[in-house]
Amino acid sequence: MERMIMCDVLVYDFETLNNKASQAVVVAFAAIACNWEDVSIGEYAFLKQKAFYMTFKVKRQVEEYGLKTSDSTIDWWSKQSKEAQAVLRDPNKVEIDELPGAFAAYCKANGVNKNTTVLIRAPQFDATILENIYDKLGVDGFPYNFWKVRDTRSIIDTACGVDNGYVPMFKDAMERMGMTSHHAVDDCCKELLQVKMAIQGNYEEILSVLQ
Repeated sequence: MERMIMCDVLVYDFETLNNKASQAVVVAFAAIACNWEDVSIGEYAFLKQKAFYMTFKVKRQVEEYGLKTSDSTIDWWSKQSKEAQAVLRDPNKVEIDELPGAFAAYCKANGVNKNTTVLIRAPQFDATILENIYDKLGVDGFPYNFWKVRDTRSIIDTACGVDNGYVPMFKDAMERMGMTSHHAVDDCCKELLQVKMAIQGNYEEILSVLQ
């Protein structure tokens, strides 16, 4: 009998051309489904390998589904790193219609189930975008349970005694690891690593090795 795959946690992240979730044109989406035992700085490369990642064409989102770009967000992108901006020129872009089926298949293959915790930085943004896309495409049901969604910032603030949603010392450490800010896959990795460190409470010891 084939062993059933189960996973503890699913994290996902969008990159967009609008900061209004109900209108946002999407340029990239990433997700990582894994078990907590796989989440550590030493397993950063493993987490990236497990990632689901898609980039999307813009024209049809605007013309057929009524989604919008915003000048302020496009201007914001112009000020980001070349590594982050690369998503806008990705030659592998697909139509947004492909997202629900591909995401559902990834979740099924990686054991996402009714007990899987879903971590999102600002659920009111990313979860709303996903809901809006499914609505536009006439797709019913996410491949996870909505009541399992948790905001990573609330977890980090509570566990670390901060009010900015970031584990102390984390940003500098991640730069030294070569992570790209505002790349959806790296942003998923950042959320997993931060929540794991915040829960464990030994982030200073872990991050000190990267000094």
